[in-house]
Amino acid sequence: MFEQEIEMEKKTSSIVPLLLIVSLIVAVVGVSIYFVIQSRKVLTTAEANSVVTRILDGQGPITLHFQTGIVKAVDKPRDPHYRLLEKAGYVKIGKDSSDYKTPVSLTPKGEALLAELAGAKKSKNNNGNEEYAVPLASRKLVEINKVTMLTPSKATVEYTWKWETNKAGEMFDAAGPAVGGAVVVDEDHGEPVQPEPPGHRDGFGVAALVEFAVADQHDDPWLGPPLRAKAERQEKRLERDLALARELQFRLLPPTAPKLANLEVAARSISARQIGGDFYDFLNYSTGRTAFVIGDVSGKGAPAAIYAALVSGILRSHAPMEPGAAEMLSAVNLSLGERRIEAQFVSIICAVWDDQRRTLLLANSGLPRPVFCRNGKAQIIEATGLPLGLFEEADYDEFTFQAKPGDLFVFFSDGILDAATKSGELFGRERVEAIVAASGQKSAQQVVDAIGKAVADYSAAGDAFDDQTIVVLKVKDANAKPDAKK
Repeated sequence: MFEQEIEMEKKTSSIVPLLLIVSLIVAVVGVSIYFVIQSRKVLTTAEANSVVTRILDGQGPITLHFQTGIVKAVDKPRDPHYRLLEKAGYVKIGKDSSDYKTPVSLTPKGEALLAELAGAKKSKNNNGNEEYAVPLASRKLVEINKVTMLTPSKATVEYTWKWETNKAGEMFDAAGPAVGGAVVVDEDHGEPVQPEPPGHRDGFGVAALVEFAVADQHDDPWLGPPLRAKAERQEKRLERDLALARELQFRLLPPTAPKLANLEVAARSISARQIGGDFYDFLNYSTGRTAFVIGDVSGKGAPAAIYAALVSGILRSHAPMEPGAAEMLSAVNLSLGERRIEAQFVSIICAVWDDQRRTLLLANSGLPRPVFCRNGKAQIIEATGLPLGLFEEADYDEFTFQAKPGDLFVFFSDGILDAATKSGELFGRERVEAIVAASGQKSAQQVVDAIGKAVADYSAAGDAFDDQTIVVLKVKDANAKPDAKK
């Protein structure tokens, strides 16, 4: 009996280590199988879509905030969003006061806009101003680009999203381009790595802000480093292009006035913008004759400057044929008709001077009527005509003057007459005639300077609306009155 018990104990003792080994093997295999299964686990596109959508929705819409009333400088009433609202005609921004407060008011157009926008909120702030919050856009997932498993429970999700704008957002270009993003998904919880696209803030797209920053040269830290750097690069490139364009336009103007035995010549041209559409030229004919041309192209800025260069080239191409004043206008009109550009035209005065005979032939195609002065009496030369480039055929009246010493002929573009004070009062023709009448003893250059200074002083408080060009011809040596015949 005792021997049997000992034998059974021996058998049991031998089985226990075996069971332990088997259990260990099973555990190892089980853990291996678990990790194999886990390592094969993949975050599906649908799951990633759900996580990213939840993250984007959680970041909320972009909202336009602005105030009306007396806005303090600390609330930045001159920031781009106010300026863009003003440019669109929705608010009116008044002049800053001495204590750095700016009146801002809604226009009727702005009131109508807010009335029809869903979700726009209006409240009163502590300063007594009306404060508006207008939702512009929410984030919208475009697509899941890539899912990379980092561990069995963690993955990186790369995706593309964009702003989905409402009606207000469309007005302010809030959409911008589609933007890439990435999140780390850990146990179905997303952590945004790049939640915002560079350059988006308060609902204005990259293009709108960069354009505003360049066009208005508005240096504002509100733009943020990425957008500010882009704006600065574009501004520098634009400045280089404009500088080159201005240099080329300047070189299209005659470098000096012609030196004639019986006539003084002076001219000046100032662009309302960095480049413009006004020009003048002096064309040498044979036998002591010279054609003087002053022109004003429709529009402003680069398009007008390009068209002015085209017209200048056409004028010079006709000069070797030495046409009279009216003939030159008809020839240019015909050439422009062959190269017609929609909504572009040019107004020109052409005057052909014969230095030996002291005669002047003059024709006008839409510029302000010139001023003639003799013996201190200024009078209008009633030369008018249709602008060039609008009609295939046009005839122009030609005036012939037998000039005498001291006579003044003054030609100018409408930017001189339209120069205005801040309140909108125009410089006008009467002021030009008064200056010319008082300039009988002055040189041609002094007359140009006198008119230019008077216009600049008159409109000092306001921005120049149009290009300003003056050409003055003065017959040398003293007094009398011409016979003008048509």
